[in-house]
Amino acid sequence: MYSWADWQQGVPNFLMLRDEDTPPQHYMLQWIRSDVPRPVTFTDHPDFVTDFQGRVFYSNMAVVRMGAAQWGDAHRRHGPSNSWGEDCDFVLAFHCNSLPPEIMIWFTKMQHGYWPSNETLQAARTCPVFIVPDGHHGSINETIQWRITPNLIERLLMFSLNMVQIKCLAVLKMLNKQEFIKYILCDNCKLTSFHGKTALFFTMNRTHPEVWTKCRLIECIVRCLETIFDFELNAGICGKLAKDMFIQYLCRLRDVCSRLCNNEAADVYTNLNNEINILESLAGYASTTQYHKNCIKFIVKSLMSVRVSVISSSCMQTGQPLPRNIWMLYGESLNTNVASSKLKLASMHYCRGDFKRCVRSQ
Repeated sequence: MYSWADWQQGVPNFLMLRDEDTPPQHYMLQWIRSDVPRPVTFTDHPDFVTDFQGRVFYSNMAVVRMGAAQWGDAHRRHGPSNSWGEDCDFVLAFHCNSLPPEIMIWFTKMQHGYWPSNETLQAARTCPVFIVPDGHHGSINETIQWRITPNLIERLLMFSLNMVQIKCLAVLKMLNKQEFIKYILCDNCKLTSFHGKTALFFTMNRTHPEVWTKCRLIECIVRCLETIFDFELNAGICGKLAKDMFIQYLCRLRDVCSRLCNNEAADVYTNLNNEINILESLAGYASTTQYHKNCIKFIVKSLMSVRVSVISSSCMQTGQPLPRNIWMLYGESLNTNVASSKLKLASMHYCRGDFKRCVRSQ
């Protein structure tokens, strides 16, 4: 369920949650009680993971354990699918009771082009959307992430293609296997059939239906290739901007940490708070660009991680109890999506002898 209004009594309920660091089209599934609309707060079942806020999430690794128990050594996993041979795949999928925002936005965008037709869009709105056990590769929360899949909508779109459009897709798939095409289009990037299908859909959306005729097949293929070229070009620009932003982020963070380390007589905690307040104020200025706001956001999260480490270390050194809001502070630092933040939380639990919470923080 995407909202609490979708809760149903007497059946298992999972609430789709995400934060600003969750990869696109991915959600975490929080376990909700079936007798009352309230979250489950504790479980020791291996298929569930409890985070630092006490929220219980359904792990996508539960499907792997299920497959291994069912098929033993013959079990294989490929993305969201599990198989026991080469002839079939099994995909566990949950039905979304309401359309997620990503799908609703897609319907809005598609209304302003040549394709799909209004009839196809109307039929697509009635197609169910699913969420499958496939976390984003490289994410620290990969094992509790589930990915949205509008596979029935895609199936409907594919059936709406005419013969010329199908031929374009076939040619794009064949070209995808030619190494020289990859170098020409995107300088040694990895192209897949997914890129070809997506490029075809975008090209169809902004190309008049009269163009998609047998005598203009070559022109249609060229238009699709131009769309792919625009995508990688855009990715290259975004990559350069991200690199520049990261360099600024590192330089600023190094300057802040240097000032804190060089001033031995000062209160480190107070100085950290001052730095965070200054940066947050700077982000609120109307003259601050979105580019610099993103830099500031990452720096602030990193400083929050340092601040909570200072608080924990000081309390453990003096034998004082941890502040009541320590979990909120850890929550802010864990949103950096960096493994070191979770290691700090686990280390704090370990030093205090709380081994159960140490295990849960992994």
